[in-house]
Amino acid sequence: MTNLRRRLDGTILLAGATALALSHGGCFFGGFSGPFVKTGPTQTETFSVPVGKAKSVRVHLKIGAGELEIAGGAKQLMDGTITYNVADWKPDMSYSVDGSNGTLMVMQPEGTHSNGGNIKYDWNLRFSDKTQLGIAVEMGAGKSQLNLSGLDLQDFSMECGAGDATVDLSGPWKKNLSATFQGGVGSIRIKLPREVGVHVTVDGGLGSINAADFKRDGDAYVNDAYGHSKVTLEVHVEGGIGSVSLELAGAEGPA
Repeated sequence: MTNLRRRLDGTILLAGATALALSHGGCFFGGFSGPFVKTGPTQTETFSVPVGKAKSVRVHLKIGAGELEIAGGAKQLMDGTITYNVADWKPDMSYSVDGSNGTLMVMQPEGTHSNGGNIKYDWNLRFSDKTQLGIAVEMGAGKSQLNLSGLDLQDFSMECGAGDATVDLSGPWKKNLSATFQGGVGSIRIKLPREVGVHVTVDGGLGSINAADFKRDGDAYVNDAYGHSKVTLEVHVEGGIGSVSLELAGAEGPA
């Protein structure tokens, strides 16, 4: 069980045998950039972060390469496991609360990237369905599976590099939501609600876009509920993403 230690400035740090150290890691895109690294025994960090007095939390995730999975259903603010086989890649984490606002940061340590090797780096994170969240993800190379449909999400942004991402935003949203995607050369699949209005704008040099479930509205893509529902999802995709697939919930598509 992870122990919690509170500093005088109000920042909660994870400490103990399964703790994650406090630091500020950097952001790396387009894959590994450093020398080969030596792998070792596979280790798994298991943790649980209580929300404390925060009513709304900003979440910032940075992972240079690996596999990232996000879903709801956490009993605390965040529960999860991170598995890795390079000792220096033990992720850094910090959580602080200022009044009713929290800030949670989880990141790969700066300068810990390589050009390849038999590397395992898997993040499996679960977030509370009962806390208002703003989530920002910075992902380099690798695969990500983000199921955000059950969260109380205020806004979402994602920067992707050379990997493949699936982002599920198909929840029964009760308030407006803004989501932004910036990309590199990978592919991204975005699942969106059918009964809630969706308005998607796309800018930049995309390799291809598949939006068979949508209709064009000027330069945008919209669903049938757009302009009729009380709630609207505004989605903006920009950058050089290799391919984008827009799907409506319940539509036929790849599993």
